Amino acid sequence: MFHRNSPSGNGEGQYIDLSMLDAQIAWMTYQAGYYFATGDAPQRLGAAHPTLVPYQGFKGGDGKFFNVAVGSERLWERFCRGIDRTELKDDPDYATNGDRVNHRSQLVQMLEEHFRSKDADDWVADLQAVSVPAGPSTT
Repeated sequence: MFHRNSPSGNGEGQYIDLSMLDAQIAWMTYQAGYYFATGDAPQRLGAAHPTLVPYQGFKGGDGKFFNVAVGSERLWERFCRGIDRTELKDDPDYATNGDRVNHRSQLVQMLEEHFRSKDADDWVADLQAVSVPAGPSTT
């Protein structure tokens, strides 16, 4: 249920009433789609997206977490620029999202090590500066 408190635009916020169960079931469509497409049971990925990489939380050098959402090839190019790793853009293991999904564990491990070099807020600022969806995590 969605209620708009102030259609007049006087600066008041909005109220959203959403069932958490409904949201979780909606996310399960990715798992079901993966199973029906491959016949393989989906693996645990934590908070990572099952078909987009990198699309998850990472820990900065200060121990704080931040989220990154690279959902297209244009975002991948900007992401590589934002983290100052432009050589990754054309690396055959990571050139397309399909390649990144197939090499998820090696890419995520490399990114986890790289992200320890700066604080989470600095990474978020760097990524937002190149228009890559990123933000601090509260957990």
